[in-house]
Amino acid sequence: MHLFPLEGRNVRVNYYKKRSLLFIAALLGLASIIAACSSPVEVKVVADSPATSTPATISEPSVEPTLSPTPTLSPTSTPTPTPKPTSTPTPTPKPTSTPKPTPTPKPTPTPLPYVYDDYGFIVALDAGSSFATSNFAASGWTGTEADFSQGLLTFVYKGASVVLYWLPAEQQTASMTLSSTYQLLKSSQPSASFLTVSEGDLLVNGEMGQFGGFAATESTGASSGGGLIGAWVCSGPQTAFSLTVTGSDATSLQIRFDRLISGFSCR
Repeated sequence: MHLFPLEGRNVRVNYYKKRSLLFIAALLGLASIIAACSSPVEVKVVADSPATSTPATISEPSVEPTLSPTPTLSPTSTPTPTPKPTSTPTPTPKPTSTPKPTPTPKPTPTPLPYVYDDYGFIVALDAGSSFATSNFAASGWTGTEADFSQGLLTFVYKGASVVLYWLPAEQQTASMTLSSTYQLLKSSQPSASFLTVSEGDLLVNGEMGQFGGFAATESTGASSGGGLIGAWVCSGPQTAFSLTVTGSDATSLQIRFDRLISGFSCR
């Protein structure tokens, strides 16, 4: 807003000319003071014009806007969702497998206690007898241990002593085997006297053989009993067999001998 009316300014120009210069100087001083305290004030001096004179324009100091600090947003806590209860699945029952029936093992046939089956031949006793209680023993005849080619069996059969041995036949016949067995028996009892009482042919498991009976007497004249000897050859394996049965009772001895001969077989 102007301080004086526009129509009186031309009359007063000269009057105020000097005061204007002083006023301008004062303004410059004031501007220096203001510049020291704040932003500079722009002062414009307008030259006198014949018609009008425009007062100096004082620009307002520029005020930089104060930046308000950006408000820090507090993190909004996200509510934790309440977990839904998990339903426990009902386990499906597994089908129960029907156990397979355990097959009943077939009983292994127990060898008859009165039958001996080994080394390629079979010896059978009476059904009421047993090799388990007969003092049975097997050993080698010409070798250390019994095998299919040679061996020796000894046992007691209802009071009668039994000796059975076998060896390769080669050129040996049943008669030769019978004779050699009798000589061995006599050599084993040098103090006894032997007397042959019977002899003849013998059939064993389809094979022809020989037999002989004897009696024995001690040097004192007392009888020591007697015995029967049988000999034969199994043609299949070509094995010669000799069977000797001894005892004090002639009748019992004959029965045991016949039973052994009938219960023998080659394989």
